[in-house]
Amino acid sequence: MIIRFEIGMWIESHKSSHDLMQSGLVGRIDLSKYFNSCGFEEPKELKKLIAEINGTDMDLVSLTHGATEAVNIVAKILRLSGINNFDYFTPEYEMLYKVPKIEKMKKGNGVLFLSDPNNPTSLMTEIPDGYSYYVIDETFLQFITDLDRVKRPKKSFRINTFTKFYGGDEIRVGYIISPDPVIKESIDKLQGITYEPVSRHNICVAKKILEENEKLKEEARRISVEGFEILEKYMGHLKFYMNKKPHPSTIAFLDYSEYSKIQSVKISEMLYKRGVSVVPAKMFGVESSHFRVAYTRKNVKESIKALVAALEAIN
Repeated sequence: MIIRFEIGMWIESHKSSHDLMQSGLVGRIDLSKYFNSCGFEEPKELKKLIAEINGTDMDLVSLTHGATEAVNIVAKILRLSGINNFDYFTPEYEMLYKVPKIEKMKKGNGVLFLSDPNNPTSLMTEIPDGYSYYVIDETFLQFITDLDRVKRPKKSFRINTFTKFYGGDEIRVGYIISPDPVIKESIDKLQGITYEPVSRHNICVAKKILEENEKLKEEARRISVEGFEILEKYMGHLKFYMNKKPHPSTIAFLDYSEYSKIQSVKISEMLYKRGVSVVPAKMFGVESSHFRVAYTRKNVKESIKALVAALEAIN
């Protein structure tokens, strides 16, 4: 089965002067000193730091090249273990419901795939009972709370990456925290035959970042809150998803229905022609009057103003 990563393709093809699509802190946090000071590092010390920050055992941590690889590995492991059904709720980040389909899982309540906080809405998720396993993408979680404060169901895979919170697109490091050592061992064995090892230089960079996590966390959250306050101030007649104020992270799912009833892809194309880039609702599995915006670029005030002006012109 061939599945297209539509969000990625959209972002690559719709860049503009007012780009409200970039959902991480790339370019906002200077990581150069970590790259410049690094040689090579073995995985053990990085796993130890990941475990400490997440309040777990380092023997449950597997390193990956990012969150997408992590979701792929977990889906494959669950399918090989006999889990045939999966569930998800929309709106949702597309890889979380497309990857299980690659593994030929059918819709059902075997394993629940979700992002928490949700991508695109930045709302925390009420995780329901009744599933055999949970695959939880925590990419934006540290914007909202410390990772060791979160309680998950016992059969949970926790997935994270250095891309969004640290702005580390070039690091190419993510991780899986498995629910038990047996599953973790299976992940490591599968990983060894399907993926190249994570670069030891990148492991060094990631380790140095986590050694300064408290300082970087303060900076990341400051940028997030400042951007969110600007969004709130200048969003005009735009509304938050379901009228629920989301937690500051880097993204929000905005309801534009006060301006137009035009379908989300079409209005996003119209905005693009006016120099403003957003990601339409359809990319997140829903067809509603919403699009996702990111608000942590340096020129976010000008971009939000341009977005509202473009919507008023369309209206």
